[in-house]
Amino acid sequence: MTWLLDLEEYSRKNSPPIRMALQTLHILQNHFPERLGLAVCYQTPFVFEWMWRAVKAFVDVNTKKKLVFLHARDPPEILREYFNPEHLDDSMGGKVPIDDAWNTEAYGKRMSALDFDVDTALMGADLELTSIRNKAAGAE
Repeated sequence: MTWLLDLEEYSRKNSPPIRMALQTLHILQNHFPERLGLAVCYQTPFVFEWMWRAVKAFVDVNTKKKLVFLHARDPPEILREYFNPEHLDDSMGGKVPIDDAWNTEAYGKRMSALDFDVDTALMGADLELTSIRNKAAGAE
């Protein structure tokens, strides 16, 4: 599971209490262990960094390694190191128009196209594996 957390509007006013953050952390670490592949926190403001300092002592070492913090001063293009721009909002330097972000029809079309691409890649890999097996069976 990969998370992209856009924290542009994050502030002390709308941040959850630390107790809630700790409870969420407890649930994720104890009920969904090792499910997180990567979490990219994008445009982290000062108040978030302050909250992170208070919470990080309770975060598992392996989980800490999976967290990336990108600041407002970082160029949006840096997200391309972690995400395909074809799947990012244009507000984050990607190619998906922000107006389509909550358009379920446009989202459905993008996901269907992505499913097709993944299926095609998997079928190609399966054919290649079958070919390798056939060659190995013929060599015996």
